[in-house]
Amino acid sequence: MIMTRWQPWTGTALVAGLLAAGCAGSQTRAEPFDPENTPVTTITYDFEPTVVQARIGEDGRIETRASDVPQLFSEANAYLRADDYEEALRLYDLVLEATFDEEYERVAHYNRALALEGMLEYHEAALSYAHVIRTWPASDDATYAHFRLAECFAQTGQYERVPALMERVLPRGGLALVDRLEAELRWGYALLEMRDFVGADEHLQNVIRGNQQALVRWSPESTDWRERPLERNDAILSQAWFGRGRIYHELFREVRLVLPEARLTEDLVAKTQLFEQSQEAYLHAVRSGNRYWAPAAGFMVGQLFEDFYYDVLATEVPPEFNEVELEVYFEELRAFIAPAMERAMGVYENNLAMAYRLGAEGVWVEDTLASIERIDQYLREREGWETEHRLIIEHRHPRSANYAGHMQFRSERSER
Repeated sequence: MIMTRWQPWTGTALVAGLLAAGCAGSQTRAEPFDPENTPVTTITYDFEPTVVQARIGEDGRIETRASDVPQLFSEANAYLRADDYEEALRLYDLVLEATFDEEYERVAHYNRALALEGMLEYHEAALSYAHVIRTWPASDDATYAHFRLAECFAQTGQYERVPALMERVLPRGGLALVDRLEAELRWGYALLEMRDFVGADEHLQNVIRGNQQALVRWSPESTDWRERPLERNDAILSQAWFGRGRIYHELFREVRLVLPEARLTEDLVAKTQLFEQSQEAYLHAVRSGNRYWAPAAGFMVGQLFEDFYYDVLATEVPPEFNEVELEVYFEELRAFIAPAMERAMGVYENNLAMAYRLGAEGVWVEDTLASIERIDQYLREREGWETEHRLIIEHRHPRSANYAGHMQFRSERSER
């Protein structure tokens, strides 16, 4: 039952339901009491504890309100769904103070952790999730707490703690396909952040392969919903493709074009192959049509072309070039790689159109708009070109990635 929202209340007092037993009235007896012949009747009182909350009203008078545990819990859930995390947290704490019911206690601990997550209090949320796992290890809540705890670790940069959590949760009984795939995805993203690209790619491929196998097994007549494959635009599947694109993108960026010419040619071939692998994975995410990850992947394809432009521009310059030769060298090199930047502009424009078509909004749309404006100014006004030339001559790269802050795993939160 969802209760009407109340004003915030301060001050609490717990009144045990058993106090009601003291309200029984006295009775008169027609016959003398005979303890040996009178049958014994046992009465058990089983009342929900009542929570009395008080506050100072607008007229300065003390106002009180009494609630039972189910009512408080229902209200807390309503506040959580409405993203009023502070009020939800306050009510879940009242539930925990009032209840002796293990079911309410377990779920309240889990949901208060969700509220703490919503408040970005990841360290405190992690403590609550860990408490659920430790206290009720065989429960479904403990299973889901593994995933949420992994999210808290990722949000606080503790990526090294995520793989062990996912390794523990995967063998648990009753996991649906979507849970198994999410565990693989979280594991892969943690390794990606730790720059273990081989391990990350293995787990992200497990997501894609696992869903493909489920598609083969699944039929419209299937009744086991736990093995239902993901839709093409599901966030987990889209993120897996996006993550694989990022792996090859990072490897692509690590390849620097340096002299001598034989080494430069070899590295250019390797760089081109990594470019194609990254682009292919990103395009899978684009074609998924997911409202968040499709525009994200489209933006990254544009970044890929920009990175190609700057990496080739940053090719090691022959040390014997004089100032005149350097000027001619950079002019010809920029003309040669100009199509890459023009292609980046076209990708960003197409990505923006797709994002609007999907009804997407947020950081990737904003970054796409900013990139279109930036490239237009860069090519038209040649803004910063001289500074870039000087950096390259000094063996410094003219540009670093500007997308790292948007890469974290995303998942939906839900209360129990």
